[in-house]
Amino acid sequence: MSNANMGNRVIIASGDQDFYQLCSDMVQVWSPIKKILVNVSDVQTMFGCHPINMPIYKALLGDKSDNIPGIRGVGPKTIIKHLSSLLQ
Repeated sequence: MSNANMGNRVIIASGDQDFYQLCSDMVQVWSPIKKILVNVSDVQTMFGCHPINMPIYKALLGDKSDNIPGIRGVGPKTIIKHLSSLLQ
């Protein structure tokens, strides 16, 4: 990345929650369906985990749209509980 591009913010326009994992100080996701601009704190509020952990969260929970079955009997609360203990 050249110095000329440093400091530029990026907004990704997509209704696909898979892009939430890319949220950072410099990247936000515009959801045209919900008409909201999602940032790191929004992801943490909505899912209970940092965007970096979204792939793990989705893999454990499952995602029908991506044909990921997830783990039977494991829900969002269990995932967040274990993710937070792993990250401390």
